[in-house]
Amino acid sequence: GVTYLDNNGEPLSGGLLYFYETGTTTAKDTYSDSAETIANTNPVVLDAAGRQPDIFFSGYAKVVIKDADGVQVDAADPVGEAAVSGAFTTWVVTTEYNLGDTVTGPDGNYYVSITSGNIGNNPSISPTQWQREQFVYTYNANFSYSAGDICISNNVLYASLVGTNLA
Repeated sequence: GVTYLDNNGEPLSGGLLYFYETGTTTAKDTYSDSAETIANTNPVVLDAAGRQPDIFFSGYAKVVIKDADGVQVDAADPVGEAAVSGAFTTWVVTTEYNLGDTVTGPDGNYYVSITSGNIGNNPSISPTQWQREQFVYTYNANFSYSAGDICISNNVLYASLVGTNLA
């Protein structure tokens, strides 16, 4: 696991990791298993060597690191899932997106940001900030097209009117 050090470079024995919802002081639940069924304490206590136990959570968090006496050593916000924007990442309310960043919206559709500094705007309901993407497939007889899918074959565009369309 990760080993934390104090300001003198020594292991942060008995250190404390406090987890909060990103950008807030609202406690965030963390878990000791990837299925997120076994809750950790908050704060999570580091062992004598300054190592953390297993910590899992969904989304992002703010982490405040304190020594065993409760003196803050460091803080990080956000931590968690890759805190980057980019093609087809799941939209996160606290992430700032730039012009051209493409995300998967809460409705399952793809959106491209049409502004920079785009933060907190739900793509599925913010047409002044996001444009919905529609892909054009190259026709493949082995692919099952969904209703609304568009494909091109011999320079002609076709739109599937039904689901599980194979031809």
